[in-house]
Amino acid sequence: MKSRNNPNHVQFAFDISGESKARFEKIHQALKSKTKSQTLEAIILQASLQDIAGPDVLSRIETKIDHLTELIEMGL
Repeated sequence: MKSRNNPNHVQFAFDISGESKARFEKIHQALKSKTKSQTLEAIILQASLQDIAGPDVLSRIETKIDHLTELIEMGL
């Protein structure tokens, strides 16, 4: 990752396999992030949310969103 002259940013480097890099590239393209840093931040945020909320909470949120979507579609 390129280092920018932003005091809020730090350089972060690590070694990964070629297969992992290819998966990261696919995620980067799918998310349509402007930079690879944004893609990495999105992955870290997602992992953090799963740790904080847990799968049970996420499942309940998904259920509520599905229910709300159904109500909106029915015009209620």
